[in-house]
Amino acid sequence: MMYPSDTERPLLFFLPDEDDNEHGRLSRDRGDFSAQIVNGNRRAREQKIVMTVKPRRVIVITSDEINQSEEFEYILVAPINTIKSAEKTKDWYKSLKEDKHPIFVYCPNGRYERYIDVSQITTIH
Repeated sequence: MMYPSDTERPLLFFLPDEDDNEHGRLSRDRGDFSAQIVNGNRRAREQKIVMTVKPRRVIVITSDEINQSEEFEYILVAPINTIKSAEKTKDWYKSLKEDKHPIFVYCPNGRYERYIDVSQITTIH
């Protein structure tokens, strides 16, 4: 993650014990990003971070042929969002249902109404 040097980082850094790299403490400190010397060469310092993530559903865009190929390490995905009741009164909801929204694709699934946000296409490994 890139951060300007004067920006507070929303991360917890894992600081391992000197005797045991598997044990240590968490810190909100900014971390030590100074270069380190390894075998006479300057190297970026590796950071161990802890952060909270919530799994999200996605739709896979790339074909099965590409996804199963060992030549490609990444696949394209787009997030799927659930439509909340309050959002059904918004102007974009009508456009979505009529398949006229420029970046959302309507994708109902049983009891849930959902949409795919094609403006947020990304790759995963």
